[in-house]
Amino acid sequence: MPKNTKSEKQVVSELGSLRGALESARKSQRTLVAPFFTEKVNLVAGSPEKGQTLVFRVDFRSSKPEIRQAVENALGVKVAEVRTASYKGKPKRVGAKQGYRTRFKKAYISLKPGEKVSIVEGV
Repeated sequence: MPKNTKSEKQVVSELGSLRGALESARKSQRTLVAPFFTEKVNLVAGSPEKGQTLVFRVDFRSSKPEIRQAVENALGVKVAEVRTASYKGKPKRVGAKQGYRTRFKKAYISLKPGEKVSIVEGV
């Protein structure tokens, strides 16, 4: 019978790296929530001096590097700059019940010159 040559430390190390890879995949999937289309976004996206700008609603816990990586992987484009804006949940009430709207984060993603996303063209 062949002996297993891996030590317990090597197995634990491999499992740790596998967990890290799975966590990274989960983060990139949950990072981009939805594209954001409003009149203001159309004005920002159409400014030629900035290049093409995309606006996404993103997960509140996402950082700028995570957003950059998620956009580059999902759309296959090169990102020049990522700017974010965080919005607090506003208090709302219906009758006697009070609650809050959900907080969210918006990301303005500027693409490098020459990069285009066909989804946004013509909007």
